[in-house]
Amino acid sequence: MHDIRESDWKAFRALHDELLDRLCGRILKTVRQKMNEPGQRMHARYLAVYKAVKNGDREVARLFNGMSRSSAVLQLLMMAAEGLLLAEDLERFSPELREQLRQVRERKSVL
Repeated sequence: MHDIRESDWKAFRALHDELLDRLCGRILKTVRQKMNEPGQRMHARYLAVYKAVKNGDREVARLFNGMSRSSAVLQLLMMAAEGLLLAEDLERFSPELREQLRQVRERKSVL
């Protein structure tokens, strides 16, 4: 894995819960949409909500489980690819790490 500077590691740890809340907010927004889907029977809504929560749980696990210094850069790159990092979040990190994260965000916006 990539090494992460001490200052970047501290910034990541400080930002971790905020990023988790951001992802959970997206998941809950999807759940609300599924719950209120017009023209759907309650069972169909229930199944859609269940699937959204199950998929969301996988995403939370993929991006946030196993937080360690050795996996931090990879986790941040995946979070950037998912659009979880805002411009102001990037300012917390070293110029080198910011550049890596910006490149991922730019590639994501092009796709």
